[in-house]
Amino acid sequence: MEQIFSYFASDPGAVATILAALIALIGTIITALIRNPHTLGAILTSLASIVKFALICGVIIAIVAGGIALFNKYYQTKQGHSTGRVKSQEDRTTDKERTNTTSEVNATENDEQNIISMVPPWDIEGSGPEVSQTEQGIIITFPGSSRESSRGEFRGAYASTCELSGDFDIQVDYSLLNFPKKNGARVGLYLSGQSKNIIVEFVSFSSREQGWQGEHYVTHFNDEIIAIPTKDTSGALRLIRDGNTISGYYFDAKLNLWQRISSSSVTTRKMGVSAQMWSHDYCFNDKTVQVALENLVVNRGDVKCP
Repeated sequence: MEQIFSYFASDPGAVATILAALIALIGTIITALIRNPHTLGAILTSLASIVKFALICGVIIAIVAGGIALFNKYYQTKQGHSTGRVKSQEDRTTDKERTNTTSEVNATENDEQNIISMVPPWDIEGSGPEVSQTEQGIIITFPGSSRESSRGEFRGAYASTCELSGDFDIQVDYSLLNFPKKNGARVGLYLSGQSKNIIVEFVSFSSREQGWQGEHYVTHFNDEIIAIPTKDTSGALRLIRDGNTISGYYFDAKLNLWQRISSSSVTTRKMGVSAQMWSHDYCFNDKTVQVALENLVVNRGDVKCP
């Protein structure tokens, strides 16, 4: 019944229509009684049938309205990316679970950091991307004319020749130097070593894409994509592997702590890492984009370099 009342409360026109119908029905009954008082029994019988019919219709309306609401919620959750199974952060993790995990990560001591020097050669894919070196990392630029290669993307990246083994914790800082809203670029940490994606990223979903729009923190683990909207223009991204579980984080500067986006299963084999910016012709908004990626740091883990 609450669904029916909510429906009518949100649609005054429906209420007016029903009241008009009731007034017309009462008028018809009164007119019939004036003309022929003996018809009262027949009218009451008919009225009982009408009330029963109305109740049945009300139940049907409630069921249909509830079904539509559930479908809309499911459909909106499924939208947001051209590939992968999509969930919201709220569907993925409870507030208590997020708090516990975040507390553990922010309590981690980082006394044995290994800084990975981001030096040439660069990994450049497609036409247009440019990579230059800074004191602490790289600057990646996508001219508005950038176009993808036959592999279906264009990219500027530092791909480390080092490998991470065992449990590890790695992070990188980013700064959006020239970053129009809804430009279609992705910036993040990418782990290689298994067939499916392991990425934590800052994404600017463009108007050419379905679903999410604008800037989000994203994890793309295996076939699942989680997105959290943000207005940040600089920050840090982090990946932590414990056993066969990988977790992705972003740094919340307002609260001065790491926030977990999601977790998933991952291989326990050695993994390579790259810090990169990439996009695709279908989503790039043809505007110049420039990002700095700096301070690629391994907080914990066994790093082996050739």
